[in-house]
Amino acid sequence: MLECFSHHYGRCRPYREFCGKRARSAGEIPPIFVPVLKRYPLLSVDRSDVVLTLTSSGTSGEKTVLFLNGESLDNLTTIAERVYGGMGLVNKEERDNYLCFTYDPEHAKDIGTAWSDKNNMSFTRVNRAFYALKWRGKGFYFDREGAVECLRSYSEEGLPVRILGFPAYMAETLREFEERYGSIDLGERSFVLPGGGWKNKRGQMSKADFRRMIRETTGIPEENVRDCYGLAEHGVPYVECEFGNMHVPIYAEARAIDPRTMEERSEGLLHLMTPYNLTSPYMSVLTTDYGTVKSGCGCGRERPYIEIFGRAGVKKYAGCAISALQYL
Repeated sequence: MLECFSHHYGRCRPYREFCGKRARSAGEIPPIFVPVLKRYPLLSVDRSDVVLTLTSSGTSGEKTVLFLNGESLDNLTTIAERVYGGMGLVNKEERDNYLCFTYDPEHAKDIGTAWSDKNNMSFTRVNRAFYALKWRGKGFYFDREGAVECLRSYSEEGLPVRILGFPAYMAETLREFEERYGSIDLGERSFVLPGGGWKNKRGQMSKADFRRMIRETTGIPEENVRDCYGLAEHGVPYVECEFGNMHVPIYAEARAIDPRTMEERSEGLLHLMTPYNLTSPYMSVLTTDYGTVKSGCGCGRERPYIEIFGRAGVKKYAGCAISALQYL
């Protein structure tokens, strides 16, 4: 963390002015409030060194722009594969079918969630892939009929299936599928990897009810439904284990703090730290997510895990998953 801080402190003038003095420990690195990064993108490298630019936009219209140079991109992809691998979700010998409830990456190359789901498809070999949010010239639309028929087709092939993306779209498709075809059995090697966004037009969805729906309709075990917490400003994925807890990877640290005093407490705003990004000084960020950090998960993993209670503040900042629900 101190090496990363020194890199950004010496190369990004606005960040240096924000910090004031040099940090002598990781704990002295001041966090940047996430909404600030939606207004003031920061760079510690020449723009010509940036090889990938991703955006994360919410319903407010404000965007976070994530810049990545080659080294930072390599770090991020390595981290993702190792984190998912540690949860038993990487098998390069297996060939899977993919049903993606996210934007078609051919027309959404700069949207962070589309890039993440595309990257997650590298964890196995890909037999076939279907994207439910399709492009029609001026915008995206939800291809509900195509998703239902794709699921039916996959159920007849016998290969493991991975279902990725926004859970609200998954739920709508599963309801339609069950009414039309009943239940199927996709097997114990199939997984569902949602990425947040547990609200739909019917309101907040319960994860327990969602997992039950997945099991009853597709035969995928409930422990194979693995949600993930992440944000563009931080980059590191916090993936659920078999017990449904989002563990803090070794590449990051998390704590709950009182934003008025910046002191750690049992519940508070999540303060996240990671040193992977050498492009922008996002190594220490204060989120708008209210939650807690716990230890002692029944899965036996030693790393702590986070629990999110909701968004804090008078103004509720909505991310990509909520913004995407306009197509339902």
